[in-house]
Amino acid sequence: MRVAGLCQEVQRIRDEAIDESGARDGIGQRAWGHSRDSMSCPVAIVPHSEDFEPEMRSIHNRRINETAAEGGAMSALHIVGYRSFGCVTLLLLTLAGASRAEAQEVQTFTGSSCQASGSAQDLYYSGVSVANRNGSTSSAVCPLVRANGIAAWWAIYVFVRDRHETQEISCIAQARDLTGVAGSGWSETQSTSGTGDQTLVFGAPGTALPPYGPYVVTCSLPPMVDNVPSYISSIVLVEP
Repeated sequence: MRVAGLCQEVQRIRDEAIDESGARDGIGQRAWGHSRDSMSCPVAIVPHSEDFEPEMRSIHNRRINETAAEGGAMSALHIVGYRSFGCVTLLLLTLAGASRAEAQEVQTFTGSSCQASGSAQDLYYSGVSVANRNGSTSSAVCPLVRANGIAAWWAIYVFVRDRHETQEISCIAQARDLTGVAGSGWSETQSTSGTGDQTLVFGAPGTALPPYGPYVVTCSLPPMVDNVPSYISSIVLVEP
């Protein structure tokens, strides 16, 4: 309904009330706040519903679209945030998996932990090193403590110093079964070349090793030359 029409209907009811009461002395006027003829009604304060609906529908639709856009943006933000978090989580999980896959157990053994081979006990121990100060070749047996009893090593590094110009330091790395029988596991030999500080590297064995079997590195050290000995300084064992 138009507001103007509503106003006219109120005016009609007022006039009927005044006529019925016969109050021509102003009582009715005081009750309504103005005279019978003083009440004016606007032509149209608000458009009629037929005129109002298209415009309001347009405004309403625009608000729906804006709300949807805001909601879509929030949803997109939420999705992006979720995906970002998912990517970060995935990335973190991937990195954690890679760290586990590449985890290493590294142990370092001093040369002085080696034992002289045989009963002569003719090796010389000084700090972390074991040296041969004899006039003939001597052997040192260096046991390695396994951290992973079921997997083969990744690498063994033997750090030595060769002082002999014509003879080499020669080391053999062995893995045996729990009975310790020679040839029950795997072995490899590496030797120095020339004099000076050198590293003998034993890569991962090309075959499965006996589970929980002992590791040992045995090195032959050439005789002392000009009162300076050859020696083993340390051994590094890298396991998975």
